[in-house]
Amino acid sequence: MLLVGLTGNVAAGKSTVLALLASWGATVIDSDLLAREVVARGTPGLAALAGRFGPGVLAGDGSLDRAALRRRAMADEGERLALNAIVHPLVRERADALARAAEAAGDLIVVMDVPLLFEVRDPADFDQVILVDAPVAVRRARLVAERGLGGDEADALIGAQRPSAEKRGRSDAVIDNDGSRDALERQALAVWQELRALAARRALGGATPHSLLAVFAHPDDETYGPGPTLARYADAGLEVHLVCATGGEAAKRRAGLADPDALRRHREAELREACLVLGVHTLQLLRYRDKTLAPRDAAGAGAVAAAIRRTRPDAIVTYGPDGVSGHPDHRAIHAWTRRGWEAEGRPCPLWEVAITEEAARLLPDRGLIGRRGAEIAAELDSRPWLDVKEAAIKCHASQRYPVPLDTPAWRERVGREVFGRADFAPDSGPPVSDFFVA
Repeated sequence: MLLVGLTGNVAAGKSTVLALLASWGATVIDSDLLAREVVARGTPGLAALAGRFGPGVLAGDGSLDRAALRRRAMADEGERLALNAIVHPLVRERADALARAAEAAGDLIVVMDVPLLFEVRDPADFDQVILVDAPVAVRRARLVAERGLGGDEADALIGAQRPSAEKRGRSDAVIDNDGSRDALERQALAVWQELRALAARRALGGATPHSLLAVFAHPDDETYGPGPTLARYADAGLEVHLVCATGGEAAKRRAGLADPDALRRHREAELREACLVLGVHTLQLLRYRDKTLAPRDAAGAGAVAAAIRRTRPDAIVTYGPDGVSGHPDHRAIHAWTRRGWEAEGRPCPLWEVAITEEAARLLPDRGLIGRRGAEIAAELDSRPWLDVKEAAIKCHASQRYPVPLDTPAWRERVGREVFGRADFAPDSGPPVSDFFVA
């Protein structure tokens, strides 16, 4: 797990960046929300505040009167220090617990929002520190215009924090938010792409794999299936190689092309574009006819064995025996890959694309075959690469991806890719979170 500390002085735009990172696939821990939770009505935190500052900081319903407390804290440094001494330890305890839970769940990138990171935390607690910054005049104007503070109150709030100039040199990256929303998003995206590449490399846990081989039946199998995982390992620095057995000539969606060979050429062109998006290093087209693959085809298995010898992969990913959908070509590709892998002496782990039983039940009309939890050997957090998957899906414009990726629930489900393993015994242990640290 890559733990990122996100910080920024008041009204710099940190919350906007945090929301962007969440939408791109990070697990976020929002300290502002936690600061409210730990002093909610009925909590020990609120009782401690009332005991220290008196009933004047309570609203009529017994909840915290945040405006009244803020006025007390801003007017007197001793009061502010007393407030921080109560709230900050509670927030840190809760935030650290959430980070540990995320790590246990296999989350790849956790971004913890810590407004006063340099004031109350050790930057060394984090793998990366990102600062969102804006000039004082810009931040003051935002406090007045967007939060309704008076000028003096805004000045006091800004003055209570360490100047951001002192923080810039101690941060791993700085996002300047003194322009348009588009400019902010471009900067944040560039930082995010660096973070996810770093996270992908760190997740290898000291392993130094060179290449990954993917073997599939049709153009779009690589994208609709483990596209984010392929992109993840390409970002980690591996050479990702793809073998595609057919041109998808028998597809129901034909892009207006009645001739099978014309459709094959069209779909192969789409596949090449998708490979560029996913970071695939080499593409090998076997050019079998769609819906003709036979599990016992010795030539097919031989072609996979030759690809293994050529690419010398540290891991192979393909379909499992069920082909996920039961498609005969998918099942044949599993048989070819399994035979080629065995013929080459099982030189590396053989991973099998899968879906959970729950996901299969949610798509009852697709005839999908889910695996029970005990059969899942790996669960990879590929949420940071869902944008890459979406871009690759657009490359396969002649076809239609069956899952609504514009819904949060499906994004979460699709971004947690699960795999079986050819030599994995059910109930042998929890799923691993990386192909190369099994």
